Amino acid sequence: MKTYKVIASYLTFCELEIEAENEEQAWELARDADGGDFEPLKGRWGELSDWHINDIQELEVQHG
Repeated sequence: MKTYKVIASYLTFCELEIEAENEEQAWELARDADGGDFEPLKGRWGELSDWHINDIQELEVQHG
């Protein structure tokens, strides 16, 4: 058997409710927020989340 490293990415849509004076301030606050503050969207947007295989590389076997 050969060994492969598979590189993948995951796309998910999230939301965060922010109180701000205007849209620009909301953008800045969201940009500076911790990723853990965001919650995954449910419903139609959540259905768009998916895995994507980006690359597969065969690993060379090291004989020691």
